[in-house]
Amino acid sequence: MLRPHGVIVLGEFDFYLYDRSHQIILVDLTEPLGPPWNARYAVYLNEAVRRAGGDIYAASYLHRWVSAHEALENVVYKEYWIPVVRGRDRSVCQEPFGPTLKVINSVSMISLPLC
Repeated sequence: MLRPHGVIVLGEFDFYLYDRSHQIILVDLTEPLGPPWNARYAVYLNEAVRRAGGDIYAASYLHRWVSAHEALENVVYKEYWIPVVRGRDRSVCQEPFGPTLKVINSVSMISLPLC
C-alpha cells in the first residue's frame, strides 16, 4: 500500500547493452557466435522476452504510465546509466558511478563485481 505523500521507486531496463555514448551495442543473431559476448547475451535475453510475450519497451513507457495514473502526483523521472560490464577502464569506479555501484552491490541479491 502506498500511503498519501509516500514514495515509490520503479525501475526497468530494456535488455540491451549500451556503449559509452549511450548507443545500443548491436549484435546480429544470424551471424556466427562471437564477441561482444555480454551484448550478445543481452540481445538473446531481449529476443526471449519478446517471444514469451513480454514487453521489452516497458522501460520507455514507464514514465508515461506512472504520470498518467490519477492517484500519483509529483512524478519525477530520472535516467541512470549504470555500467554492467567492468572492462579495462576503471574510471567507472570513480565519481559519479562509484558510490552508486557500491550501493547496488550492497542491496543486490547477486554480487556485481563492478568496482
